[in-house]
Amino acid sequence: MLHLIEDAASEPAQYGALAARLAMRLAAGEAIFAHLPARFDTARFPDAMQHVCTEGALVASGLLWRDRACPGGVQGELDIDEIVMRARHAEVVVPMHPANGEPAALREAFASRAEREGVTSTRYVVERASSVARVIDEHRVLRDAATQDRFGRWSDAVVDAVADVDLETSSRASLVVALIGSESEQRAQYPATLAALGDAADALALDLDVRCVAAQSLDASTVAAQLHGAQAILLPGGADMSRVAGQIAAAQYAWSARVPVVGLCLGMQSMATALARVALERDDIGMLEAQPHARVPSFVPIRETHDGSLVHRAGVQAVSISHDSRLAHWLDGMRAPIRCNHRYRLETSLEAPLARVGVTIAARDASGEIADAIEARDHPFFAGMQGHPELSSREGAPHPLLIAWLQAARGH
Repeated sequence: MLHLIEDAASEPAQYGALAARLAMRLAAGEAIFAHLPARFDTARFPDAMQHVCTEGALVASGLLWRDRACPGGVQGELDIDEIVMRARHAEVVVPMHPANGEPAALREAFASRAEREGVTSTRYVVERASSVARVIDEHRVLRDAATQDRFGRWSDAVVDAVADVDLETSSRASLVVALIGSESEQRAQYPATLAALGDAADALALDLDVRCVAAQSLDASTVAAQLHGAQAILLPGGADMSRVAGQIAAAQYAWSARVPVVGLCLGMQSMATALARVALERDDIGMLEAQPHARVPSFVPIRETHDGSLVHRAGVQAVSISHDSRLAHWLDGMRAPIRCNHRYRLETSLEAPLARVGVTIAARDASGEIADAIEARDHPFFAGMQGHPELSSREGAPHPLLIAWLQAARGH
């Protein structure tokens, strides 16, 4: 049977969120979740398609919510024929969104194919009012109601939920976190970083005051004022290279002001570039992805294929962690594989200069060629990973790197 959930929300972070919840409720949680190819306006939403499946496909960022709800994770895109064929033998839940195509045309295409295959279908609509989203079936029966907390995480809608949260967090220790990214980037496009922050905050009973700071607003002349008062700084990943200059400025500020800072993917690259500039005392060091004509490249292509395209390291990747690193202590035996999504690696000739200022390689890929993590021992907390630890975080099971960073900030 087909369950088609129509949702008109334009934000990539909302894509499939309510459908994922419904899939967990149908067929005792055994319903198949399937999704169509999605196409967003990446000029408006650069991070719309940055969720990394375990096998390496990049899909709509809102599919994070399926990953967090289901141990098997989200799979790659399917077409209508493939979805209907699966629905011949199982309950299949499908989000339908403007990014998949015109809704009426999609309904007709599914109906036509389902009729030929003898598959029945039910249509649902997501309705939103204030902070609550509801899934209503074609008979106007309420099938699910959910609300998002301040970290964007979904839970069952409860009338007194806000009051309960306020009472719970009022007695917690507070911490000001500067998240280097605009509200739109973190809430509308790529929800994983905020959700992971919430997971870590809950585990440590911390009340985080998260302040989103657009990277494009930061440079050497503005960064101190913009980040004044921040007790911890997080540099997230992302596909928009216009963020790099501001992230580098934030990393340099965190280094000199000794503010605990953590970097995820692009954030780690920005941190390494910032400290390479400190080590070599020159400002013409840059990441080739963001500055193709940089005099001194800090991050270079992993390698090129025979046709000149760049190797894309994506999906779950093995990582070899240095046994004497702080990272090894923080992870404390956690399995090393991590989801990656990058085509550039740290230029190896910069490892020695970085080491001279105290920044060392804490992890490498299986080949030893790619720096998968950096850290500094003589800083309250200065560490980053080339992969995406935020994608491994869950409520009740936050990623240890983020726990270690917040603990360092609280202690500092």
